[in-house]
Amino acid sequence: MVYVPSTSESDPEKLKTKLKTRRLVRNMYTDETLTCVDCGRQFTFTTGEQEFFASKGFTNKPSRCTDCRAARKSGRSGSGGGGGGEGYGRQREMFTATCSQCGGVAEVPFQPRGDKPVYCRDCFAQRPSYR
Repeated sequence: MVYVPSTSESDPEKLKTKLKTRRLVRNMYTDETLTCVDCGRQFTFTTGEQEFFASKGFTNKPSRCTDCRAARKSGRSGSGGGGGGEGYGRQREMFTATCSQCGGVAEVPFQPRGDKPVYCRDCFAQRPSYR
């Protein structure tokens, strides 16, 4: 595999301009000392972190130090995102109800309220899809 430089990399003037722009952006940021909202310790918000935040479009500064951020992250469930709060390996709580179609036992992952029909697995599979 042969590396072919792009036009901007092969043009020395464009490369110089690109490097100057990168240095100017880097000089816009300075290390800041912030206070963690969890532990109260001070931590440094470095120029590199500020550049990263800006590149991701983040407008707020971090409110937690690295240690507290990691502890908060590890305290979350393993599902990797919002919603449910069910971690991997944990069993979902199931509720029993009477199937509205056949009268059999239906085991569902929600607490039936009684105002809507509940179906067992077989009857639910027979219903037309509304997706």
